Order: sequence, then structure tokens, then C-alpha cells
Amino acid sequence: MDLQAAIVVFLAILGLAMKPGPGMMAIMSRTLAQGMKACFVFMAGVCLVSMLFLALVMTGLKFAHDDLLFISILLKALAAVYLIYIGIKGLQHLHVNFALRERAPESLSETFTGAVMLTLANPLVILFYGGLLPSVVDIPLADWRDGIVIGLIICFVETGVAVLYCLPVAYSRHIFTDALLRRINLISSILMILVGLVIGYSAIPAQDLLSVL
Repeated sequence: MDLQAAIVVFLAILGLAMKPGPGMMAIMSRTLAQGMKACFVFMAGVCLVSMLFLALVMTGLKFAHDDLLFISILLKALAAVYLIYIGIKGLQHLHVNFALRERAPESLSETFTGAVMLTLANPLVILFYGGLLPSVVDIPLADWRDGIVIGLIICFVETGVAVLYCLPVAYSRHIFTDALLRRINLISSILMILVGLVIGYSAIPAQDLLSVL
């Protein structure tokens, strides 16, 4: 995996992680009730599922030797369209009320289990591993070292963004106002559109298509 692919993966994860949604509201509400330990336990569950998805993608696509050019172009096109769609949808809902409510205290095992189940059911996670990641990284040529690098990037960005959200919440529930969350939604939506455009441009089968003509 080259530096350009690593940067695109980083930006895509950053945009998805920054976007206020059910997952981020869940981790912030748990942090509000239980403190930062809930944040780290929740993120342990998120990272576990992320690594499982990563392993499935890296092992599964290594066996898809036929029509790899078509699969690559299709995945890039679908990922680009969906990311741009997410970004535009976010821009159309800038005035949504992001309600942050304190949850009743729960055990750390319940927090971990909730994170696992929420991540497994998150369509954005499925989009990232099923469409975006294979469109950026040449999975059939990737080895275990590439997998470690990708895994570290994913866990670092997801956990880092979660901590940046939750640390202020743990000490003051008034920091993340609706206005601030709307601004974050605006930034993440624009980032999604930009990443989608970059991936869409890379889907243009210029030299790859010419090589098979």
C-alpha cells in the first residue's frame, strides 16, 4: 500500500468517524453517564468488529482472481457515488437536532456488547469495508504488513475521534451544543464529498482499461 492510498484511507475513516450519528451519540451518552472508561470499552468493541471486517475483506478478495478490473472499477464507482450521496444528504440536514441524552449506567460488558452489535449493524461500516477499502487498496496484492498498517490507521483514527468527542463530554455536558455538532456535520459532509470525488476519479479506467484492450 502506497502513501496515497494510506492518505485516502485515513481521510475516509476520518470523515466517517467525525460524522455525528447514532454510533457517536451512543458513545457520548455512555461517557456522559460513566466517564471515559466507557469510551475506551466502547471503542474496544468497535475496533474488534473493524478488525474482523478487515480480515474478511483481505482474505475474501484474495480469491477473487477473475474479472478483478471490472470488480475494482465497480467498487470504486459505487463507493464514490455513495460517499457523495452521504455528503450531500448531510448538507441537506444541517439543521437536524442532535440530541445528546445521558443513559442509565450499565456494566462495561454491556457497553462492549452494545458497541459490537451497533458496529455490526452500521451500514457505513459495511460500505467502508465492502466498497471503499477495496477500491483504494489493491487487496489481492496486499500482504499481512499492509493489513497491520490499515488496521492501525483504522483503530487510531476511530479511537482518536471518539476521545476528542468524549473527553469534553466527560467533564462538561454543555460543550457539544447543537450548533457545534451541526458545524462538525458540515465539515464531515464536505470531506465525504471530496473523498468520493477522488475515488470516483480513480475509477476512470484510463491505463487499466487500455492495458486490456
